[in-house]
Amino acid sequence: MNKLQQALQEWGKKVCKECRAFIDEGKTDQDFYVFQTELPKESPELLLVGINPGGSKPYKERGKERETIDDLTQGSNIYTDTDANSKQSNKLKNVVPLWKHIEEDRVTGINAFYFNTRVESDLSKAIWDLCVPLTQELIEILNPERIIFLFTGPDKLIRMGVKNIRPVEAFVKEGMYQDRKVYAIPNHGWRKSGNAFYGENVDKMSEILSEYLDF
Repeated sequence: MNKLQQALQEWGKKVCKECRAFIDEGKTDQDFYVFQTELPKESPELLLVGINPGGSKPYKERGKERETIDDLTQGSNIYTDTDANSKQSNKLKNVVPLWKHIEEDRVTGINAFYFNTRVESDLSKAIWDLCVPLTQELIEILNPERIIFLFTGPDKLIRMGVKNIRPVEAFVKEGMYQDRKVYAIPNHGWRKSGNAFYGENVDKMSEILSEYLDF
């Protein structure tokens, strides 16, 4: 086990403990997890940061406690699961340079917020306050070369620690996370996402990200 894996083990235990306590305190009853891909063994080339899991399943229905980092992943690359995750994967497929990295398993995917609420707007201030510092710590542990956020709301990006945010084109935003240039593209569930992921907009989005992902 290398240094990164050891750090993830410790981080995972802390997250499970804090999220279970959050549920025990009655602040939510929803299940939680973090990773949308397999756990990385080294710092990823590209980190995708989504908003939070969907599904709205109560934690008690899981039937088993989440206790370690291995309990915080779906175990595979969920972006390529066109059956269980068709709405997202069908849109991301159109962003050609990004999809190439996803298909080649050259990405690590995480959720910024871990509880699987019914809709994004159900994310409470308490969930934000719990998850933001934990996710920032995770990003520091992972130390990715590049980051793409899968949501573009300036308020959300700012609270995640992104600075100098500016719109580019085709619904894409650019900013700085610590010393890294980062990009943000719309959440696949956003009401205008159909405009973003098809036609001229997605062609321009692909062009913008192509240079960023040329490594």
